[in-house]
Amino acid sequence: MTENSIKQASKDDIAAELIRLKARARKEKESNKLKGQKAVESIATVGTGAGLSYLIAGRVADAKKAEGFDGLTAEEQAKKIKEAQSVVGIDIDLLVGVAGLGLGMTDSVGEYSGVFTAAGAGALTAFASRALYEKRLEQDTEEA
Repeated sequence: MTENSIKQASKDDIAAELIRLKARARKEKESNKLKGQKAVESIATVGTGAGLSYLIAGRVADAKKAEGFDGLTAEEQAKKIKEAQSVVGIDIDLLVGVAGLGLGMTDSVGEYSGVFTAAGAGALTAFASRALYEKRLEQDTEEA
């Protein structure tokens, strides 16, 4: 409404305009909330994948630095590396991914379901990337 139309408007017109403005503000607030939520979920996806990759690389590096590692056979070294990448025999990134997706998809974490689902997806992406990378390296090593 312009200044002139406000002066000539009735109380009903002003009330209707106020209702429209409040509705527009509410929609904009909801839209901004959704955008923020998407940003947080994107950060959770990338952050979880990158963080787990960094963690696992550090654990593998520590395993390779351990005393006696160089004296092990190739099979024993591979076993030590696999142990460094896992907890109770399950790959860390796979475990975190399945747990995150499970919690997120069952809505057992309430309003944080989207973040848990995103973190689970990031962890599973890290697992898949690492597993495929290792598989390809094995194939290239066998061919050589």
